[in-house]
This record gives sequence, C-alpha cells and structure tokens, in this order.
Amino acid sequence: MSVQPALVFDSNGTLLDLSVLDPKFEEAFGTATGRQLWLDELLRTSMAISLAGGYSDFSTLADAALDKVAAEREIRLAATTKQDIIGLVGKLPPYPEVKAALSRLKDAGFRLAVLTNSAPDSVRQQMERSELAPLFDKIMSVEPSRRYKPAPEPYQMAAQELDMAIGDLMMIAAHDWDVLGAMHAGCGGTFLRRPGQVWLSTFEQPLIVADDLADAADQIISKFGSS
Repeated sequence: MSVQPALVFDSNGTLLDLSVLDPKFEEAFGTATGRQLWLDELLRTSMAISLAGGYSDFSTLADAALDKVAAEREIRLAATTKQDIIGLVGKLPPYPEVKAALSRLKDAGFRLAVLTNSAPDSVRQQMERSELAPLFDKIMSVEPSRRYKPAPEPYQMAAQELDMAIGDLMMIAAHDWDVLGAMHAGCGGTFLRRPGQVWLSTFEQPLIVADDLADAADQIISKFGSS
C-alpha cells in the first residue's frame, strides 16, 4: 500500500458500542451473555447463507437469530421485547474516542467510509443518530453485493463505490474475521482490540493492531501521513 488509503470501517462493535444492549438481554434471557449468543448466531447464519450462494435481508436474519437463541433456551420472547432489542440496535452510541479519532483522520486527508452487513436504512439511521454521518464520504451496506462479509464481494463493491483500487483500501474492524476477509480480498487491515476481541493466532497478521480507534488513528497518520 504505497498511497494514502481510503479507510473503511465496520460499524457495530467497531464504531458503535453494543454493550448498551446487555441490560435488555439480561432482562430477556437472565444473562447479559445473551447478546453475544445472538450475535454469534447471526454471524453464523449470514456466513452460511453467503457460502451457500443465497442472500436474505440482514434485519430478517437478525430477527430469526434472536428467535432461535430464545427457542434453544426454551424462552418465549414477547414481541415488544424483540422490538425493544432491534430498536436499540438503531440507537447504539459510538465508543467515547470514535468521533474525535474520525475527525483527526478526516482532517489528515483520509477518505472515510463505512461498510457493514446491516441493511442500508439501519446503518444510515445509526450513523445519523450517533452524529457520525457527516464524517463519512460513503456509508455502505453489503446489500448491493448480495453477499455478507467476510466474503470478498462486499470489499470489492466498496472499492468500486469509492472508485479506488482494492489494494488502496484499509479495512478497520474489531472483528478478526472481518479484517481477514478484507485482507484476502486485497485490502489492508487494521484490527481494534476492543474488550473481548482477540486476533486468532493462525490468521495472517494485519498491518496495524490498535487498542482503540484513537490508537489506530495515531498509527495510521504516522504511517501514511498527509496526502
């Protein structure tokens, strides 16, 4: 990567803090770990559909994954509880350092974009509610590619949308599978070690590993400087 890259960010768990969902999951499942069980099921489902060559709306998958996790534990979720959980996803707050770090990167001349598995309306709502939307050149859902990350098609789509070579994109995420997928598609990779997130030792190492987005911004600006 010889030029200043366009920086492409995952949203949920990378820019936006999912831990605000824990009280609602504790109320519904009796444990805050229900949130991770749901997210793991949603990830498995989206990956399975992509590997099988199909596609289904992410919001539909999220709802179905919630039902499955509940059914496996013989819990019947009230419709209002499901609505509350899904509604909160649209109102996730950014991590404390995110807005300032994004502003620093934008001021340093980097193009900034979001690429998420979430549906287009959902990610747009999230970015607007969190007041991050003005900082981004592009806010992208994988939906037009009809594949979910970490399949290569979403990253290729992002390069086309940004009118850049895929090798000039840097994917930034707090999920090793997302960064790995981007790297295998040809992007650079930055991994954020958010709480509970660890890089799998057998994966190829990303270009940058950071404790949070402020640390990542420091390293990216130091490495690539101004355009």
